[in-house]
Amino acid sequence: MTRKSSESKFSRLCDVDGLGRELVRIEFDPNEAELAGLRDRLNVQDVKFLQAKVELQRQENSTLVDVHVAYKTVVVQQCVVKLEPVEQEIEEEFSVLFAEAEDLEVTPVGVEIVHTLEDDDPPDMIVDGKIDVADVIAEYIALALDPYPRTAEVADEAYDAKVTEAGQNDPLENSENERIYPFANLKEMMEKK
Repeated sequence: MTRKSSESKFSRLCDVDGLGRELVRIEFDPNEAELAGLRDRLNVQDVKFLQAKVELQRQENSTLVDVHVAYKTVVVQQCVVKLEPVEQEIEEEFSVLFAEAEDLEVTPVGVEIVHTLEDDDPPDMIVDGKIDVADVIAEYIALALDPYPRTAEVADEAYDAKVTEAGQNDPLENSENERIYPFANLKEMMEKK
């Protein structure tokens, strides 16, 4: 995959060719240029800071490499309603498995692969004996971002409008505060047919 030059500024390559079974720990505290590259890659207003702890370890009797990451960041996006800055603090942990290209299964052209939510993700590829941990962190930050960021004021206004419109706190309650079950009579209706 080819990245734009600003995105390549956010990169931290780890050489895993000589990695044995011993656990390798890396503290990742990107500089301003790297944060700018991440900001451009995520298409957000700002990335205030990022701290990550990365652990790499080769699996026993295998060429597979486990990468465990714990990170914390503050990202500033634009409110989708008022276009004002909205800060989002994200703190997550995740693990990813990496494999050498020759160890990955090659799928013949035209064959469909079906993965379920219960299936483990297939391993990512080790390229030229290196893993770009910054690239993996950027992917997980992108997944954690709020797709529709709103200021607290806008979120409160939207809730108040919903309550006012419904005339009550819960649109699934009637005026006697009894819970409404929209599909409660469905079984009876199906049996009548």
